[in-house]
Amino acid sequence: IKGSAASIFIQYGTSDSLNEDFEGYPTLRLNELNNLFIEYPAKYCNSLSTDQFKSLKLKKNDVVICRTNGNPNLVGKTAIILEDTEYAFASYLFRVRTNNKVLLPQVLVCYLNTKYGRAEVDKHSMTSNQTNFSPARFRKIQIPKFSTNFQSKIEQVVNQAYQLKTSSFRHFENATKTLLVELNLETWQPPKLTFTIGGVPFQTDDNINEIQLDQVLKSNRIDSEYWQSYLVDLEDKVKSYSEGYAELSAICKIHSENYVPKSDQEYRYIELSNIGGYGNVTGHTLDYGKNLPTRARRKVKTGQVIISSIEGSIDKCALITKSNNDSICTNGFHVIDSDSINSETLIVIMKSLPFQNLLIKGCSGTILQAINPYFFGKLIIPKVKNNTQQSIKDSITKMYAEREFADQLIEIGKKATELYVEKDESTGLKYITGQCKELGL
Repeated sequence: IKGSAASIFIQYGTSDSLNEDFEGYPTLRLNELNNLFIEYPAKYCNSLSTDQFKSLKLKKNDVVICRTNGNPNLVGKTAIILEDTEYAFASYLFRVRTNNKVLLPQVLVCYLNTKYGRAEVDKHSMTSNQTNFSPARFRKIQIPKFSTNFQSKIEQVVNQAYQLKTSSFRHFENATKTLLVELNLETWQPPKLTFTIGGVPFQTDDNINEIQLDQVLKSNRIDSEYWQSYLVDLEDKVKSYSEGYAELSAICKIHSENYVPKSDQEYRYIELSNIGGYGNVTGHTLDYGKNLPTRARRKVKTGQVIISSIEGSIDKCALITKSNNDSICTNGFHVIDSDSINSETLIVIMKSLPFQNLLIKGCSGTILQAINPYFFGKLIIPKVKNNTQQSIKDSITKMYAEREFADQLIEIGKKATELYVEKDESTGLKYITGQCKELGL
């Protein structure tokens, strides 16, 4: 069947400008499409009327597809919405509502993420300055006519994966709550949320803060942003923690040594776009050292935590797990680990709202502001109790276990779909049934 027969409704997103100031409606972009599903939008649109938003609101069983990008591999990237949302979506995406009598949305999103679906996208894409896969082109793609029984199996697998991913997010939120309650910061908020940097709320109230000259000279910072009273107060709250505190450089090792990739060796390369919203690495580029950018100069190990140094993306932090051991990342990340604070606690600290604000406090520069190694090392870190660290570790471990299980299910769905296309319905059904049985489903 063609895409035109499989769909009953196709729509472009909004081309209006977006902001990071929490103003207007959350608006989904390519950045939030992650392995068949979506994450919470980082940007907002405040120019949509109520009626416009209603017409763009993403609903259960919508499929969103990236239609244009400078990177051809990202064009056709696809995710499914499995709950009604309060999100709009941006114009470089379009959404498809399938004719469920012909094709379930779970099957469409699986198919487009297989090598055969990818080949159809590539075949019908147009490239000039950017690659474009328009709704008109989607209507022309060829989609196998999957049996009702097979589609039902794919639907079950995708829905189960979604439930696991959703549950995994709650474990991260529980870990964050455990940390902030321990530090007596669970209700802490900046005094006024009027604008953000990299998704982190900042306040703009005019205020006066008296700082001793010797403090200013000692800090090497004379800019008023660094001395905002609410940030000084926040540091004081962290310093009042009963177990004590230390500067990051005293409690963590900062791995700033450069690694030069070997030209003829293949590496997993992690960049900002591969960092998810829950301290996780969502993917990587696989390429030879000779093809990696010159900024690919950090080799990371299991248990290390990477934190973006760039002001607009300080929230891009992740824990390196076994699957990403020996990967290469850009030198725009700070890389740390610690003998006294477990890695799971470190990532929760770095992702939490109070410490995101303290990280941004350390940013400096003119054209491109960033937190340099010196000010990064000056970040105040609490010496979290061992039992609290263990509780946080337990939650994060559960999060990764559920995400891994979900990813396994997604791969089973994709592989079964490929086997259906390559061979027949029986082979696809046998594979998906056998794999699910092995997993106890």
